[in-house]
Amino acid sequence: MDTELSGSDFSSFESLGFDEDGKRYWYARDVMSFFGYADYRTFASKVISRAMVVPTTLGMPSFDFFRSCPRDIDGERCDDFKMDRFACFLTAMNADPERPAVALVQTYLAGLAATVHQIWLDAEAVQRVEMRDDITQRENSLEAVVRSAGINESKDFAFFKNAGYRGMYNMNLSRLREIRLIPSDRSPLDFMGRQELAANLFRESQVELKINTQNIRGPRHLNDAHLAVGKEVRRAMIRNTGIAPEDLPKHGDIRDVKKHLKHTKRGFEKIDGTKDVSKGKPEDSDTE
Repeated sequence: MDTELSGSDFSSFESLGFDEDGKRYWYARDVMSFFGYADYRTFASKVISRAMVVPTTLGMPSFDFFRSCPRDIDGERCDDFKMDRFACFLTAMNADPERPAVALVQTYLAGLAATVHQIWLDAEAVQRVEMRDDITQRENSLEAVVRSAGINESKDFAFFKNAGYRGMYNMNLSRLREIRLIPSDRSPLDFMGRQELAANLFRESQVELKINTQNIRGPRHLNDAHLAVGKEVRRAMIRNTGIAPEDLPKHGDIRDVKKHLKHTKRGFEKIDGTKDVSKGKPEDSDTE
């Protein structure tokens, strides 16, 4: 991102923060207004709720970073959150980058993170973690549906899963791993970008819907249904982008993204122990 930040831009965001018991936090409603959002309910449901997914995927309770804190505003009791810097970072990465203040804070906080870890994490990386978790939950739901529809053996579920990949990628799952140089014990989903993950999430949600609404039963019919849905998603992707799913680029390992997010959290903790936060220059650096 080419947006340049001035010292006043840094300070305007920092001035919203509060210090309490050696920790720095921001109120979600203040951040919302700074970003240019008008409705808190929409902001909480579409932005904060997505941001809260990431700590959970990292094995950390989201309430450690997003602390529910109702407060009085103009004489009215309102729902709110106290968010630490890591929570603000995740919130910014899930907000609309077309809003100038969002783009500025994304750049600012990503730059601060890079000063202590030398890794630049952008919205794409953060949202990949969230979407990968969405797919895991969808896979669990889909497995329960197909097992109740007649697939009881692990090998039969593997055939069902492969049918969806064959439809969408025009090749078996093993071949997709091979051409993308993905270890046999890893899911290709762990190396997909946001748009490809979204397409796979759509495929799985649609086949689950198809099975339920059409009351599909038995391994052969279930496999055929998954193959058909995969083909439909494939056609839509090629029609809309001109790119076949198998030709989309491989991305970095999602495990590495999660590791860098953990470093980012620790880096922000160091940053808030410095005196010159608004310039993004912590006293110590962590180049681990």
